[in-house]
Amino acid sequence: MTLESPVSIRSVRRSILCSGILLLSLEAGPGPVSVAGARAFVDPARHEIVIELAPVDLPANATHDAMALPPIAILPMPASGSLYGFRVEMVDTAGRQLPAELIHHFNLIDPDHRELFLPISRRMIAAGKETGSKQIPWFLFGFPVEKGERVLASAMLANPTDVSYYQARCRLVLLYTPASRPWPLFRAEPFQMDVAFPVGDKSFDLPPGRFSRSYDGSPVVPGTIVAIGGHVHELAQRLEFVDVTSGDTIYGVRPATDSTGEIIGDRVLRQSHRSRHSRRRHGRRGRPVCAGPWRDVARDQSHRLSVPEGSTPRDAAGRRP
Repeated sequence: MTLESPVSIRSVRRSILCSGILLLSLEAGPGPVSVAGARAFVDPARHEIVIELAPVDLPANATHDAMALPPIAILPMPASGSLYGFRVEMVDTAGRQLPAELIHHFNLIDPDHRELFLPISRRMIAAGKETGSKQIPWFLFGFPVEKGERVLASAMLANPTDVSYYQARCRLVLLYTPASRPWPLFRAEPFQMDVAFPVGDKSFDLPPGRFSRSYDGSPVVPGTIVAIGGHVHELAQRLEFVDVTSGDTIYGVRPATDSTGEIIGDRVLRQSHRSRHSRRRHGRRGRPVCAGPWRDVARDQSHRLSVPEGSTPRDAAGRRP
């Protein structure tokens, strides 16, 4: 995130730019809003917003090429407030938890505002099965949302288990603080960088041996990065976020795998505190390093949290062209 300078406790509503791992706080809203089997609703007792996709059948022993795609849903946000945490779940028709390994990824998109690095729809949150539950300090940071604003939700699912699941639902659960409260101190917004930016097919062939692919870009407004996360596919060995102008590696991570090579998390190799200031004229590079051969692999979806100086991408560039 990037902070305005100087920052005082009294000026508590500074704009923040936050990455996909940050969530918003919202006021409790009315009952569920449903669109073509998908729905968005507020659980006021648990202080959670739930965005749930339409149910799908997941046959057993599905391969990576046999992904299930619930219908993409455009839903109105059911409440206003600030998010500060999230998790992605699979549930059956009775709401009972199903194995997390059914989830490949879940995306939540703001179709009406731009990204920090490109004039494309802003990704609010993205998570894979290895992401787990994420949370930021609710008193300090929050990603503001407004009741009625459009969000686009999508997911990709696969069932490698020996059990078939019918009418299973994928849901995104957002932790929130009621908007009537005086916190968080700083408002935050997400941004992302993908090695296959800008748009189109993100797959590519991976040749034998060591291979890397990158995307370079510059932010539309300056800021200071405060949190970073990422997502890669199998055979990726490292993911880096680099200041191209200075040569500093801001963030480096190596995927953590189980005995079969399945990615189950990540291990941070480097996280620089000196290079987090994101200047408009400084280029940034997202770069995964992989070992091949493989196909449709090594995708960098880095999600970051930053606080902009003086304005957010929404303020600077407004809605997408």
